[in-house]
Amino acid sequence: MKPFESTELNHAAIASQEWRLNNLYYVLNEQGKNVKFEMRPLQKNFYDNMWYRNILLKSRQIGGTTLIELMGLDSAIFIKNFRVVVVAHKKDDAANILETKAMHPYLNLHPEIRERFKLVEANKTNMKFSNGSSIEVATSGRSGTSQFLHISEFGYTAANRPEAAREILSGSLPGVHEGGLVFIESTAEGSEGLFFDLCQTSHNMKKEKRHLAETDFKFHFYGWHQKESNVLTKEDTGLVHIPKRLEQYFDDLKTKQNIITSPEQQAWYTSQQGVLQQMMLKENPSTPEEAFQAS
Repeated sequence: MKPFESTELNHAAIASQEWRLNNLYYVLNEQGKNVKFEMRPLQKNFYDNMWYRNILLKSRQIGGTTLIELMGLDSAIFIKNFRVVVVAHKKDDAANILETKAMHPYLNLHPEIRERFKLVEANKTNMKFSNGSSIEVATSGRSGTSQFLHISEFGYTAANRPEAAREILSGSLPGVHEGGLVFIESTAEGSEGLFFDLCQTSHNMKKEKRHLAETDFKFHFYGWHQKESNVLTKEDTGLVHIPKRLEQYFDDLKTKQNIITSPEQQAWYTSQQGVLQQMMLKENPSTPEEAFQAS
């Protein structure tokens, strides 16, 4: 790692969180390799358009969780007495989020930055910094005030443990300080329950272009076709046979949804659909309605 010059650390750009996110952190990519984080187009779009409270209906591997956790980590490091709370649907997932999405990027910061913003306590459920800030993970709602709340895979919790889902919302949302940030993200898990209701309400507000109050949730959705890596090479594309039912599907996307897909995207979708079968619409939906229809 090259020396991190003090002039660079003290440069005016350091005041910008977007600059810090794109220049200071290393993350594990889909192949498990340690790489410098730079926002991909969908992550940049989400960052530019986020609100105080956000609902993210996910397609597979768009990087939403990574970006949200990096924002929480960065805020805890650079803002004094900033409390980040992460609620996951399983205990192991909570620990994994803390280890891979927060601890790993922190430990891979340049030593000069870690020396300035020291980690004073760490275990499987929390990280505490010398500036009074902390990141805490759990599987249920927490009392007390926080400035940043991330509820991961809430659709799963709402579908399988509805009482726990209600407790998470009633126990964690009221504790978010005025002006704080809330992120609820998940794949679709059935066309009923709290996550479905939140998505429906926020999606309708978006379609109606209604003005959002600070306590309203803003709806975010990114379909499989918006991820730039969801393509096959031209050589592999020529080897994929697209059945007539999928030809009709891609034609319907174009005529009914104005979603235009390339041959390379269509070949990728066909190859994935052959593996995931009925799970394809849930894991890689083209529209929000399709995601819940599949579930």
